[in-house]
Amino acid sequence: MSALTDPIAKKRSAFARWIVFGDELTARVFKTKLQGFLFLLLIFFASFIFESTPVNGIILCPFRAITGIECAGCGMTRAWVALAKGEVSLAVAFNPFGPLLLSLAVLKAFFLGVELKTRRKVLIPLWELSRTWLLGALATAMMAFGVYRVVMFFTV
Repeated sequence: MSALTDPIAKKRSAFARWIVFGDELTARVFKTKLQGFLFLLLIFFASFIFESTPVNGIILCPFRAITGIECAGCGMTRAWVALAKGEVSLAVAFNPFGPLLLSLAVLKAFFLGVELKTRRKVLIPLWELSRTWLLGALATAMMAFGVYRVVMFFTV
């Protein structure tokens, strides 16, 4: 049976367009990825433990603690906690980038898990082609949001 008529080979080639397994992970890289995976799991589990309250007694942001002005990342912890509780509208109110960044963190944790399980580097061709542009657009949008928050602080 040829590769063109074999249904398993067709599925494998379709899968290979989205995800490619690269080189084997070295012990040092494996340890670093394991630490990153465990850190993300800790953050996810902590999101389920804490309460998402609009007024939090502890201010984690040094910029906000010094100036009293919310930065672009302020509310991200509360947004993730609200998302863990299923409160999407509250999460967006805390920080509109919360759901997007949580989705990216979940995807990263998933692919780190795959890399740890297979002990091989996972390459996503679409991500490799567009990573710089997408992360640049996200950083620009977050900086614009931070400027908006500062401007709104002084106009209110």
